[in-house]
Amino acid sequence: MSGRNGDCTPELIQKIYHHIRTGVSRESAAILSGIGKSTLYKYMSRGEAGEAPYVEFVEAVDKAESELEQELIECWKQSCQLQFDENGKVKGYGDWRATDALLKRKRPKNYSDQTYLNIDQELIKGATELEKLEKLANEIINQIAGGKISADSGAIILKTLDDRRKLIETVDHEQRIKATEEALKQRGA
Repeated sequence: MSGRNGDCTPELIQKIYHHIRTGVSRESAAILSGIGKSTLYKYMSRGEAGEAPYVEFVEAVDKAESELEQELIECWKQSCQLQFDENGKVKGYGDWRATDALLKRKRPKNYSDQTYLNIDQELIKGATELEKLEKLANEIINQIAGGKISADSGAIILKTLDDRRKLIETVDHEQRIKATEEALKQRGA
């Protein structure tokens, strides 16, 4: 892998552009173009700071991602259109799911199903870690019941909170065992 200052050539910029246009991530495009991930990040940072030739590098990455996104949206629109047989009768509706899934992965900020969780900080103020987890779990249940978050998203959050609770209880239990053992040693000493 290369990555020295003089390596940001027009040829490299064209390679990065080409690979991103095929749908791979920036990181994969960098590796396929012969540079490492850290070099990619350095070039992007330097380009965003306005340093030549890295500005052209950033522009190529942005252009390739934007063009790919535009093509995916066009593909999605085509897939959603009705399909007709030779007699003009509807024979199908297309399958947009593959394009939808790709857009969600490539541009999650714009296209993924996101769950926003609003927790009043006063709810957990002054509580112990376990009390906070219990209060958060109850709030999640209330938000599911109120339709503010989906049951699937809520279940994932509740599972995460429960895993955290189990970890805290395990550590707390181990600390109590250790303290008891030390107290017994001191009595016996």
